[in-house]
Amino acid sequence: GGFLRDAAELGMGLFAIRVYAAGALLGAEPSAHTLTTPFFPLPLYRRDLARARRLASVIEGGESLRELALRYVLSQPEISSAIVGMGAIDHVDEAARVASLPMLSRVDLDRIESWRDRMAEPAQTS
Repeated sequence: GGFLRDAAELGMGLFAIRVYAAGALLGAEPSAHTLTTPFFPLPLYRRDLARARRLASVIEGGESLRELALRYVLSQPEISSAIVGMGAIDHVDEAARVASLPMLSRVDLDRIESWRDRMAEPAQTS
């Protein structure tokens, strides 16, 4: 709806949160916080997990959801910073590696957005 652009035009810094959808994009079990918070409750995690599974089935080129999610966020010119949950030292190393990669092209961003939009639709049943 243009929120990111409008905020950036006003000179506001923007933090991306839930980059990994509370672990759903990683296939991780929900955290204890997810089980108790009213802000990102378990039903939201389960919805995101179902979308992540569908998304993983359409990704081309062997890219990982973990890497694509972070690269997607870091490639948004309006985003000032990303808050990334990390549960192990190797997660810090991986985030640093991904952050050092070139930003995604507009073509790549459009491709990811088309996947995202397809995954937001209800799953098709046969």
